[in-house]
Amino acid sequence: MEYLLANGFHEITLVLFTTLAPLGAVAFLVAAAPLVREPLSLERRMVVLKWLSIPLVAASVGLVVSATHLGNPANALYVVAGIGRSPLSNEVAAAILFLVSAGTFWLASFGQRQSLPLMRAWYAELVVAAVLFVAAVGLAYGVDTIPAWNLPTVPLSIWANAVLGGTCLGAATGRLARAGFDGARARAVELGAMAVALAANGAVYLAHRMLMQGMRNAIVHVEAVMPLFDASLLAFLLLSAGAVGARVLQRRAAQACDRRSGPTGEGVAVRLMVVAELAPPAAIAVGVFLMRFSFYCTHFTVGLAV
Repeated sequence: MEYLLANGFHEITLVLFTTLAPLGAVAFLVAAAPLVREPLSLERRMVVLKWLSIPLVAASVGLVVSATHLGNPANALYVVAGIGRSPLSNEVAAAILFLVSAGTFWLASFGQRQSLPLMRAWYAELVVAAVLFVAAVGLAYGVDTIPAWNLPTVPLSIWANAVLGGTCLGAATGRLARAGFDGARARAVELGAMAVALAANGAVYLAHRMLMQGMRNAIVHVEAVMPLFDASLLAFLLLSAGAVGARVLQRRAAQACDRRSGPTGEGVAVRLMVVAELAPPAAIAVGVFLMRFSFYCTHFTVGLAV
């Protein structure tokens, strides 16, 4: 048990990376959509871009903290050399591609004059980069000598996490920017996507637990950390269900709320609105973090590398 828990703490930077980066990537796509949906005035774009920095920072922080896992900055050369043949190198390359695409898209949106066709083409490339990135994160764990990671449920869980948390954070960011996410249809789409992603998460994690049963090597047995996995799964489901429930209540109360003061204004009401919007995605992120930590606790090898 102590050996497996030590694995989780040793990989804490990767826990943060796989929690924040995929979630932030999906959230950025959702929150950036208003910038290419129709022409916006410079003033409106400034407000959207201000709040769009939240998912961009979330994705960037995930990548930055994961870089500490290299140990020595010079090891980055080995990562680059492995692109195309190493799943881990592909993951890093895809992360850099997405962050460069997202960062330059964000900076270009500050320009006074905007070419909407160009920005739409840029956004389409950004979607492709985000899909490649999230897919690369999930595929990085297909290692034959780590049986609890080399399972089809692992990439599925990364996708389910990203859609659940990313949809919630992206829509929240859009509402704070007053960018058209406050309508009944938009809220219904958000709730539908979150509900489907939550159900998918539950199904995938239960399947993952079943597939892990009985795995062991000469030193440890995966059953030693099953209580941690079960507790983390319960916490994740409760936190995520609470986030979905909060969104349902917000939808019902939307017509009754006084939203006349803009998100850039001052006052208690605005701060409460920020807290109300960001608390649900934060709760989901905590739940994902717990699941990712329990996942890394299942790291043990079989074969010659014990």
